[in-house]
Amino acid sequence: MVTVHALSPNVEVIAGSEAPALPPALEAEVTAIWNAERARRYGLVDGLIFSVERFSAARIEGRYVPYRRLVAQRADPTLFADLRVRPLAVSGVLTCKGGIVFGRRAADVADDPGRWELVPSGGVSPDSAGPGRRVDLGRQICAELAEEVGLKSADVSSLKVICAVEDDETRVIDVGIAIMSPLISAEILARHGRNVSREYSELAVVSRRNLTEFVTARAVIPVSRALLEQVGFTFAR
Repeated sequence: MVTVHALSPNVEVIAGSEAPALPPALEAEVTAIWNAERARRYGLVDGLIFSVERFSAARIEGRYVPYRRLVAQRADPTLFADLRVRPLAVSGVLTCKGGIVFGRRAADVADDPGRWELVPSGGVSPDSAGPGRRVDLGRQICAELAEEVGLKSADVSSLKVICAVEDDETRVIDVGIAIMSPLISAEILARHGRNVSREYSELAVVSRRNLTEFVTARAVIPVSRALLEQVGFTFAR
């Protein structure tokens, strides 16, 4: 299940100071789970992710915390009571000349392998924080667009915040951002084909006329379905 939250088009995102250290016993538990997951999942790397602490339509506040805390929390959901990790992410609704762009997640990615979603998407990294510790969501979504699809900022004509969608199970909060590009479908697909990232095994550009059929017939993730409903599409439950 997901929950949709209204957001101001000019929502502020503020990163607080460094996350405080965990109590030793809790840190030891997190580390033990992290080490077990690293042994099980090749290529797992720690880093910093933005975790939401206070949320309103006009302002989101949080701080960057180690990714290993999220891994531990997902492995043992009871740890949420102590860790309180609510990851902030961005999810684009990319529209080009031809339709809306979807990506099928590669079989070897950690989350939702093989499922379709709107592109691009990703967590909010420390690189997106600027003066005053304000996080630039537009900068983050453009970074994801370049990494996952191969499009540059110059290929984008407009960006607009739509809403936030919270996954009630994983506690991830995705900020939906409408992205308009003047490129034609063939160029979008060609850029992805030349891109080094393999986040998506394939892309599809779906016309508005065929979108309901596409989403209904495929395993599209709930966050993407919710975002599409917010921009006017309806689907059978």
